[in-house]
Amino acid sequence: AAVAGSTVTASAEVPVSGGSHSIIIVVQNSSGVVLAQTSVSFTTVDAATIPLAVIRQTPENQARGVEVNQPITLVFNREFDPALLEVAVTETVHGKAYDIPEGVDLREQSNVKLVEVHLDNAPVAGGLSYLPGNKMIAFYGDKGVHYGAKVYVEVTYDGQSLYRSYFEARPLPTLVQGFVCDGSFVPIQGIKVTVPELGLSAITDGNGSFGFGYGEPVEKTIPPGRYLMIYNPNNEAPGISSVHNWLTVMPEIENSAGMIPLPFIETERPYEDIRSGDVMTVHDGLLELDMTNARLVFPDSNDRGAVHVQMLQMSQFAYAPIKGFETAFVFQFQPAGIRVDGKPVVKMNLRPDKEGEYTYLDAMNDWVMFVGVSNESLRLSPVGVGHLDRDKKQIISKGRLAMERLEYVGIAMVSPEKQPLLETYANGEMNLQELLSELSK
Repeated sequence: AAVAGSTVTASAEVPVSGGSHSIIIVVQNSSGVVLAQTSVSFTTVDAATIPLAVIRQTPENQARGVEVNQPITLVFNREFDPALLEVAVTETVHGKAYDIPEGVDLREQSNVKLVEVHLDNAPVAGGLSYLPGNKMIAFYGDKGVHYGAKVYVEVTYDGQSLYRSYFEARPLPTLVQGFVCDGSFVPIQGIKVTVPELGLSAITDGNGSFGFGYGEPVEKTIPPGRYLMIYNPNNEAPGISSVHNWLTVMPEIENSAGMIPLPFIETERPYEDIRSGDVMTVHDGLLELDMTNARLVFPDSNDRGAVHVQMLQMSQFAYAPIKGFETAFVFQFQPAGIRVDGKPVVKMNLRPDKEGEYTYLDAMNDWVMFVGVSNESLRLSPVGVGHLDRDKKQIISKGRLAMERLEYVGIAMVSPEKQPLLETYANGEMNLQELLSELSK
């Protein structure tokens, strides 16, 4: 026996065979006088006679949302003979599955296809791993199970059914995939792409590719909905534009964000200060912004700030062209996301051609469409009309200019037969939706 303070520790051997036993504990002093005495009765059982049983399983019986590649572990109440143990794992699934070539990780694919899968109690290929002591085993599937599958586990021992359970694999993950390129459609590496509402962030790879949802656990499944996506937020990659876009996410598929061009910024052109409630000219006087009756709201909530303005041709543009309109050019403003509230007025001061002439004005009609980006669509849209003043060599917005954001300000040409419609809008005799409806006829 070992004595440590007021604690005495001792051990006693008990026969292996089962039966009832008593241990009598007597405490004596050095003179042999009994100071205390007690007895403990207990029963021992021969382990070989205990019926073998599964006492714990991972994932748990009837669990849901289990990852498809999670191993199945079984813990037994006693040691077993591996030669007598058999474990069968089967799956039943009816629905869609991602078509993933053998040996390829889902995250390595740039275009994932969905295929139909219909299986009933199909064996899951894999193998058993026996842990030391033969009280625990693990089943590892060669390829995992299918998303959305119901997985059945059956254990037999010495030819007798011992244990049955099932669990449900997680549904198909919702994926988002896209590409980022420059104005010449060359992929750009190292661009951050964020989804602020979901707290998601990714960096483009060497192919300009990015993705969300790949390899994420079930609790981080992307919920369906419409989300703002920001490419190169706050112009973190110097010399490259920032672009905002909406993406509608559908569940249990790979959602394509498409190819997003990010034009390079003309770094030799300086940033210029603009502010609410004032009249300002930018881009060497080519563009005049009258914000006397309008308010600017920058991404940092200020009503003034520094902007970079450059002119882009449509071949450099990050947004799809407007159907039915021939957009001539746009002025791009950075940072992206500057909101406009109120009634702005815009003037474009035209410049002579290379020969110093304005003869190109002869081919222009008196009325044009102003285009910009709407909050609702985050796409290039008609926002009002402009009138060509041939004497002043200006295009001046007339009527209400429904400019909601300052990312882009441009003009689009309208055919001669529809010119009266633009003048009608300028005179306040129809609203923008009515104008667009008439122009589409």
